[in-house]
Amino acid sequence: MFIPEIGTPKTSMGWVYTTFLIVYTIGMLPGGWLIDRIGPGRALAIFGITMGTFSVLTGVIGWFTLDPTGLLVALLVIRGLGGVCNAPLHPGAARVVSDIVPPDRRATANGLITAGALVGIAFCFPVLGWLMDSLSWQWAFVIGGSLLLVYGVLWLALPSHDWRHWPTTQESLPVQALRLRQMISFELCRPAPSCARSC
Repeated sequence: MFIPEIGTPKTSMGWVYTTFLIVYTIGMLPGGWLIDRIGPGRALAIFGITMGTFSVLTGVIGWFTLDPTGLLVALLVIRGLGGVCNAPLHPGAARVVSDIVPPDRRATANGLITAGALVGIAFCFPVLGWLMDSLSWQWAFVIGGSLLLVYGVLWLALPSHDWRHWPTTQESLPVQALRLRQMISFELCRPAPSCARSC
């Protein structure tokens, strides 16, 4: 929606989307190292706070950068940095599952988390589309990023858990889903700022 508004060719905006994905992919190894170094809980909190911040900045630069070239450069930088910040998400979620879910139930737990991401993506497009139509693309990024930023701060503020010492007894699937509710809700919240890269 914002491509015609800012006067940037679609191919140039394609580089913005590609930059996010390339940097995201490259960031997987350092993201995994960070998770091993500080633990998945803190890494996921950092992800939420930083990705939320860069999503908010994506909208904010739209208000202050009127020149199409300047906006394109700013989007390349901000979305690229957002890609780095997004990298710990999936390795962090997998680490949490590995630490707290018995081996014979890990595939189900990973399925729940992935389903949460897909549900988030499914709702992302109509909700952000409505925000873009009702307010502006800038507000869509600011609102979506703010939600993720708040979630990251709350995640950090909650008492930390030593994931390795969570009970791993044979629990029912609903109990495991409750244990993973933070991860699932994090996945539901996450796509809001990142799916707008396709708009």
